[in-house]
Amino acid sequence: MLFSNPFSIYLHDTPSKQLFQKDVRTFSSGCIRLEKPWELARFALNGNNSGINLTEKINSGETITINLTKRVPIYLTYLTAWVDDQDHIHFAEDVYGRDKRLLEYARW
Repeated sequence: MLFSNPFSIYLHDTPSKQLFQKDVRTFSSGCIRLEKPWELARFALNGNNSGINLTEKINSGETITINLTKRVPIYLTYLTAWVDDQDHIHFAEDVYGRDKRLLEYARW
């Protein structure tokens, strides 16, 4: 899935499904591998281009372009700390080195 961004990042399927079993998944040079790409495609097409048979397009094996008539917002968020549903705090390694810049900006 291509979307407008200044970093040449896009969302895509992967033949390496086993990678989703790993805790650290920094295998890409910037793109985002999707565990369930067809669910995202169906979501994006909901209310957009209703005449498209997604299953037929998937089975064709061809790369296709579908221009959406209704925009779907995509937000990418990088978090190294979060709270889960049971109110437990979790911390992850800052693999992209962004926390330091954030802390400098916050003057901590």
